[in-house]
Amino acid sequence: MEISLAVQMQGFILATVAGFALAILYDALKMVRTMIRSTPSHVFWMDLAFMAVAGIVTFLLALAASYGEVRFYLLAGEGIGFCLYFMTFGLISSRVVRFVRKILDFCLFRPLKCIFHALAHWIRRKAQWIEGKVKKSYAKRKKRLKPRRKIVYNDANKSNGKKNKRQKGRKGGRNQDYESHQTKKTAGKPAP
Repeated sequence: MEISLAVQMQGFILATVAGFALAILYDALKMVRTMIRSTPSHVFWMDLAFMAVAGIVTFLLALAASYGEVRFYLLAGEGIGFCLYFMTFGLISSRVVRFVRKILDFCLFRPLKCIFHALAHWIRRKAQWIEGKVKKSYAKRKKRLKPRRKIVYNDANKSNGKKNKRQKGRKGGRNQDYESHQTKKTAGKPAP
């Protein structure tokens, strides 16, 4: 099917506008990447998304301008629109983005980073303090617990038939032992 020169010219202008719009979209994605300092995997997925959008726009453009036939002038128009943006507004936008990033870095990101570091340090110190308290209380609890067979409740005869010397001393003390010893000695002697 023949396409007139006027329709081809309209398709070329439409392709240039579409290329310009795609360049704005790509520049916006580039701004986002620079603001968040993205990793290579983020860059890959953002570029893949941009290519999908660019492919859909090119398909719809070819459908509207040349009845679905992909023509060279459509692709050239998109390329020219893309280059036109980056040679004019793209230069200005990249400088503006760098300037805004420096301002945001100085006024927002650095103070937030300092606040988060201080908060993380405080949380770490509190966690270490709590951990120390828990360890101490656990150690004290372990010291207080005795095996059941060693626990004696005011009964000297419950310790497996053995009498404890300390228990004897506790009942009467040293003086009682001394007095009982003295009475044994004097029991054998006649009274004066």
